Amino acid sequence: MLVSVDESGNQSTKDPYPFVIGIVIIRDEERYKKDYHNFFGDRIFKYSEDKPKISNVEGNVKGEFISFLSARIFSIAIIVEKFEDIKSLAVDIYGKLVAFHLRKIDLKGKVKVLYDRNPLLKKDEKLYIQNNFHYWLKYIKGIWISVSFEGKDKDITIFPADYVAGLTRDYELCMEREIKNEKYCGLIREWIDLLSPCIYFYTTSEIREIVRELN
Repeated sequence: MLVSVDESGNQSTKDPYPFVIGIVIIRDEERYKKDYHNFFGDRIFKYSEDKPKISNVEGNVKGEFISFLSARIFSIAIIVEKFEDIKSLAVDIYGKLVAFHLRKIDLKGKVKVLYDRNPLLKKDEKLYIQNNFHYWLKYIKGIWISVSFEGKDKDITIFPADYVAGLTRDYELCMEREIKNEKYCGLIREWIDLLSPCIYFYTTSEIREIVRELN
């Protein structure tokens, strides 16, 4: 089993728009990779670059990949309301909050948690997450956890988390009418319904409260 994690948005309060963490559970990693290569070969997907876009709603690259993902992943999206810069909460968000939500999933066997390479986390913070992730899961029986921060933009198991984070962010911006392109927002709503991520909203103070319970 593989869990991939990626983000969309800016952690600073100077950017008023949502910051989103995408978490994707791929229960059969080998089957996913085989299906991916059968459908797409060596294609690379990146939500921010794929069409349709806000400025150009032609094409269906996003829709094609989301349709593929809908039958192969389970996804969670965490939207953080930034009342403060979240850099000081990096370990809490990327480590403890991710683990908190994975506790609700039926995890079994070997589980690899793969993060996209993340400039927000320092080397010692990554090591802290690696050493303590199993503890935050409350020692779920019957699993073996490994944590890696070596995910790359061109890694086909990172693509889904990138898409979940980007799609959820666009969905929230459409709901708040920050994106005013109705045709594009109509597509976003269709894709959210198709992918059906479990979406959670937290303020930074609520994250601190959850983290206190995990310590």
